Amino acid sequence: MTEDAVIIPPGSKAYQRFHYAPAVRAGDTVYCSGVIGAVGASVPDDPAEEFTNAFQALRELLAAAGGTLNDVVELTTFHVDMSTHLGAF
Repeated sequence: MTEDAVIIPPGSKAYQRFHYAPAVRAGDTVYCSGVIGAVGASVPDDPAEEFTNAFQALRELLAAAGGTLNDVVELTTFHVDMSTHLGAF
């Protein structure tokens, strides 16, 4: 993978510290790694806040790639107790 294929949003330290790319570009397609709803090392107790944080992190990652949520073709999410939190999601 070339350095220009790696997409790193402002403030992200994952690539510098662990060589873990938040996203990579392959041709005209961008593949995003997992994003979570944590702020720093803390995950909120409120699932709605966690979902909001996760989507904000995804927005920032897509912006660093020159895109928006409108450019997303597929999204895979992982939930615990989905029946309880579906409305908030």
